[in-house]
Amino acid sequence: MPWKIPKKHYHRGLVLCWRNARRLLKLSDEAFEKDCFHAAYLLGFASWEEIGKAAVLLNHWDDDSIKYEEYRDEIKNHEIKITEAEKLETFNLLEILRVAPRKALIDSGLERILDTDSLRRLLTLRLDSIYVDYNFKEKCWDIPLNDMKKPALDVIIKAAYARAHLHNELKYRGIRLRKKRKEGEEHTIVK
Repeated sequence: MPWKIPKKHYHRGLVLCWRNARRLLKLSDEAFEKDCFHAAYLLGFASWEEIGKAAVLLNHWDDDSIKYEEYRDEIKNHEIKITEAEKLETFNLLEILRVAPRKALIDSGLERILDTDSLRRLLTLRLDSIYVDYNFKEKCWDIPLNDMKKPALDVIIKAAYARAHLHNELKYRGIRLRKKRKEGEEHTIVK
């Protein structure tokens, strides 16, 4: 029998992703304030990925379960998670800025073309910022980047915006998260 994540566990996963994203973003900000830009980048990136993981769960919201193969391919894939976090932006940013109501935006056929090259650069930078690696093309060792201040700031901003967009998406879908569940309440609300 294949492993599956049952639908009844999706909500708890959203809550945990939300909390973890908030914690990682706070740690990233603290690292940035202490000029620990490599750590700030990695923590900000991890926060951004947690939002992406929540977005993947939302993609399966109407499914009865998530098969292990889908879990492994989507939730454990860094590129998919940051891509899903970025996809939250289009409708949510326009709605937050009160450009138009969600229904009008959806009906307009508006689609966002993601800058996949930029996302891949940020993903690659996650590893290049900390690991020594051999460059076979240049026949030499690549050392971690020294100046990570701007990339760290960029990722912290992306993570913070992704969290705001997720918040708006949850609100739009009527999914409420709470810190503590009240007796008899099915869902919880996180602030």
